[in-house]
Amino acid sequence: MLTAVLLVSAAMALTTTNGFIFQRKNCPPGWLWSNKSCYFYYSGPRTWARAEEACMHLGGHLASVHSVTEYLRVQGLVAQFSHGFMPLWLGANDAAQEGQWFWSDGTQFHYSNWCPGQHNNHFEDCLQINFGERKCWDDVSCQHSLPFLCQKPSRASLCP
Repeated sequence: MLTAVLLVSAAMALTTTNGFIFQRKNCPPGWLWSNKSCYFYYSGPRTWARAEEACMHLGGHLASVHSVTEYLRVQGLVAQFSHGFMPLWLGANDAAQEGQWFWSDGTQFHYSNWCPGQHNNHFEDCLQINFGERKCWDDVSCQHSLPFLCQKPSRASLCP
């Protein structure tokens, strides 16, 4: 928990140094704003289900990615928090039907960045990112424990 508090404190000091991630009034304290969403990085490893539960408790879901631009933005955020490209959970899984991936926030699963030969393993139903040298996606057992990234709409994106 202390690690998460220290990371939140560091995050609050961020500015637009990388051009897209900074603290903003449209996100709760400790969350970072980027492209109409708020993000919270949690370094404490949890199973995929426990990570999703923690994000829901905070009013969001595990993060979803819908374009290469979003993926690079998410990687940049993770790199700032973890001082590298650490593997972590995002919100996709194919637990309901093998090969049919969906995001836990209910959005469509159209974009992917699978590592060569990945997303082909039975009983490996959850998505980790920053896998291997290419820092691409891999399907792993949902019982594995990893850090994770939560996402929720910013308050500005909720306004009509």
